[in-house]
This record gives sequence, structure tokens and C-alpha cells, in this order.
Amino acid sequence: AESEKQVISLVGSELRAVRDRIVGNAELEGRRMLMQTRQELLSKVFEDAERRLEEMAEGMASDYTTILVKLISESVSAIGGEVFYVTANERDLTYLKNNLRTINRDLKKDLGDITIKLDDDPIDISGGVIVRNHDATKTYYNTLKGKLALVRGRIEAKVAQDLGVV
Repeated sequence: AESEKQVISLVGSELRAVRDRIVGNAELEGRRMLMQTRQELLSKVFEDAERRLEEMAEGMASDYTTILVKLISESVSAIGGEVFYVTANERDLTYLKNNLRTINRDLKKDLGDITIKLDDDPIDISGGVIVRNHDATKTYYNTLKGKLALVRGRIEAKVAQDLGVV
């Protein structure tokens, strides 16, 4: 009778261990599926946002030209100094060249006695600017993809926290 109780106890503890392993594996698989779905949805959202930003930049919408000047202003403020060199893609450099006098005037109102100069060589980016100080000791990368990547990092962390998968 005593050995029968021991066998039943042993079988019971083995069954509980098996059940716990099965439940644990199911929870892990559920969490993995949730994380994968979250990643797929976020990727879709950010691909769409990137496409829209590129379309806006390609069309040189008035919103985009305002954003372009704000990106320069933000870069100049972050670097500090008086003379700055701006580079961008070919389309944006053309816009900046055609409007440089107005842009310099507007930025001087906000930032004081600064001068914006343009690099002659365009760079391969979808939009935004790269700004450096006169002696190239400080460079500020303020591209659309870079901005989107920063936002994505913050949003991914928040979504993961809200879903309880971190």
C-alpha cells in the first residue's frame, strides 16, 4: 500500500512536470507569435510611412520644403557656430540653391548671424539634409530615414511594453 502511494505520487509529480513543460512551451510559442506579428505590422506601417515621405519629398510639396528648412535649422542649432555646409540629394540641393537667399534670411531671424552654404556634390539619400560646420569637425545627419528610424525605435519599445512581450 505504501509503495502504491509512492508510485502514484511519483507519477503525479511527473505528470505535473510534463504539464508545466507543455504550458511553458505554449506560452513561449504564443509570445513568439505575438512578437512576430507585432514586428510584421510595424514593418508595414513604417514602409508605408517611408513611401509617403518619399512621395512628399519627390513632389516637393510645400510641407516638405518647410520640413527641409526645419531640418537645417535643427541641425544648425545642434552643431552651433556661424558657417554651415549643407548637402542633400540632387532634387533637394536644387531647391536649396534656388532658394538659398530666402533660407539664409529666414534662418538668421531665428538663429542669429549664421551663413548657410551648399556643397556641390549631392548625396544618395531619399530626403533630408546632412549639415557640417565650416571645419568639418561636427556633422549632423538629419535625413528622413534617420528621423523615421528614431521614431520606429521609440514606438517599437512602447508597443512591446504595452503588449507585455518585454
